[in-house]
Amino acid sequence: EAYWGMGRYQDALNAVQSGIAKGVTDKNTAEMALGFAYVGLKNYAQAAKAFGTADGNDTAQVIGRLWSVYARSH
Repeated sequence: EAYWGMGRYQDALNAVQSGIAKGVTDKNTAEMALGFAYVGLKNYAQAAKAFGTADGNDTAQVIGRLWSVYARSH
């Protein structure tokens, strides 16, 4: 989040991907962070894919779907 907040989207993407590779306990949060990094890089197809993987509780699914719609609209 720090990298993304500073506009360092490639660094954010690298950090999130590294974290996912190590294993995460909250897949939805990790995929959302991945999607945000892709949005920052203007890679909307990958962002939509990341956001679309949200599952489990209803809130994560709704938020993921909304961001996926945003990413696909670009």
